[in-house]
Amino acid sequence: MRKSEKAQVVEGLKASLQAAPGFILADHTGLSVPQMQDLRRRFAEAQVRYRVVKNTLLRRALDACGRTEFEPHLVGATSVALIGDDPVAAAKALHEFAEEYGIPRIKAGWVEGRVLEAEAIKALAAIPTREVLQARLVWFLGATATGLVTLLEAPLRDAVYTFEAYAQRHDAEPAERAEAAGEESAQEAAAEPRADTPAADSEGGTTDAESEAES
Repeated sequence: MRKSEKAQVVEGLKASLQAAPGFILADHTGLSVPQMQDLRRRFAEAQVRYRVVKNTLLRRALDACGRTEFEPHLVGATSVALIGDDPVAAAKALHEFAEEYGIPRIKAGWVEGRVLEAEAIKALAAIPTREVLQARLVWFLGATATGLVTLLEAPLRDAVYTFEAYAQRHDAEPAERAEAAGEESAQEAAAEPRADTPAADSEGGTTDAESEAES
């Protein structure tokens, strides 16, 4: 490869590393052609761009990006997985493939502005993907929406019931008072003596009927 071509490759790698949210370095030694095709397919599904590069060119590109901490990992065969929107999906695709075939070997990565060693990338792969988290969130919101609405509406509903009960009581009170007054008047009228009923004479006296009988 000519010097000018190497410079173009380095510039291309630099631009890709800077544009990507992160990347993962791996040792692809031992991968067969079918396995490499399978790995690229899985990476494509996770929106990951996968490149096999020479260490000398990758070193220059990383140095140009200020990522000199990856120097110890630039030995042996090296490939770089340029992460898309979901770092978890990228780590999961690589880790699951490595679990299945035993290769490639994860070296290190750069995610969310931090250097991650191999074990940290494996731990990242154990996190549910964004799609799974979104599905769980939708389920959670759906499951709690009814309870949340009920909770929020309860004070208002209770207040409405209270006002309705008060209004019904307020409307019923005049009728109840009128009915009570009527009953009280009836009781008083029943207790008073009628005007056409003869009154008894004073003690020791007799009634008119008794006087006539004595005559």
